[in-house]
Amino acid sequence: MAYCALTDLIELGYTWETTDETNITAICDTASKAIDAYCKQTFVQGTSVAEMHQVRVKDGYVKVFPRNMTVSSIDSIVYKIVGSTLSYTCADSLYVPYGGYVLANTTAPNGTYLATLTYSYGYAPGSYPGEIVKAAVMACAPQLDDYFLSSDANVSMVKSIKQGNLHIQREDTDKLPQSVMDILNGGNCGLGWVRVRAG
Repeated sequence: MAYCALTDLIELGYTWETTDETNITAICDTASKAIDAYCKQTFVQGTSVAEMHQVRVKDGYVKVFPRNMTVSSIDSIVYKIVGSTLSYTCADSLYVPYGGYVLANTTAPNGTYLATLTYSYGYAPGSYPGEIVKAAVMACAPQLDDYFLSSDANVSMVKSIKQGNLHIQREDTDKLPQSVMDILNGGNCGLGWVRVRAG
């Protein structure tokens, strides 16, 4: 699930032993989960995933706001109509990236409905966008600093270390660095990678 690999972390200047690789891989996973939490979506590939949504129909069109905005294909939009034999259809579904929604023609009259959107999203492992990989690498940096400081100095979970003129201040690993947030907010050709619509 990690958006970066050990080879991507070499640009940070670290070297490690084979015995460190399991822990560093776990750091990559943690950084990737923090990116998902910040973006309110995942970039891991999902195929034919079904999501229930409340949708509004107006003038023969329905809009559905999927939970993941990296839509690669749309399988169907099916209405859930309880206690009725009526059935409505949707056709010509189209994902509108700048709006973050799926638009389709529908036979349903104006109103609000429950509908199931089935779609595919995300990226296959190893084919994540360069900006996501870069953000993951930069999100790993504070955690790697902690990891190597702990192992090299034989000290863990300290706020800072001071010896003479040398002062090392521990970064806050509970939040993403500002440089990572800048990539996630401003990347994707200016659209950003953060899912801004609640749901």
